[in-house]
Amino acid sequence: MDPSPPQEHPVTAAEANGEGREDLRAEGTTESTGSVSMTSPEKKDSGQQRCRVTVQLELHLVNAKWPPENEAVFVNILLDEVLLGNCVTEKFTPNQWLTILGKLTEQCPTFYPYKIKQLHNKYQRLKVYWKRFHTLLTKTTGLSWDAEKKVIKGSEEAWQRWTTANRKDHDLENRTCVNYEELTTIFHGTTATGSNTRASTQRLAEE
Repeated sequence: MDPSPPQEHPVTAAEANGEGREDLRAEGTTESTGSVSMTSPEKKDSGQQRCRVTVQLELHLVNAKWPPENEAVFVNILLDEVLLGNCVTEKFTPNQWLTILGKLTEQCPTFYPYKIKQLHNKYQRLKVYWKRFHTLLTKTTGLSWDAEKKVIKGSEEAWQRWTTANRKDHDLENRTCVNYEELTTIFHGTTATGSNTRASTQRLAEE
């Protein structure tokens, strides 16, 4: 009788949330001394299966879909948490991330089963993208923020001065950052005064 095929590695809830991936990698590695492999064919096959599962999990975590309407909801939820004083030094507690996930699931126009790890990743990507705009706007003259068009505006000479010294920012001349004001509050701690301090849920209701 033919031997039964190798069993697929079961995906646990913890692994689906991005936990335990280091253990999978460790189990799938090849032990060696010098140039002589110490891994049996059975262990090698099992390790390859676990590596495939790990790659699939990581791709699932990285490839979360964020249509513009979902990104806007996510940013507004983060903003509300910051305005309520629930974020210290740009960090949320695990319980706060669970709250954010719950609100996102309820409010997103297009539903996707997001994981906490995916929210972390999106948060960091938003920060990196926002920081490019913010650095340019705060460290050069002749360029300013167009709040209506959500772009950086300025003379050709001002752009040339900046991009000559910062070539990686050449693309920003044609890029938008639709949530720049909200992200500035979230990541920089700068909030508007007066009537502009209203919660984002109120702003959305009025739009």
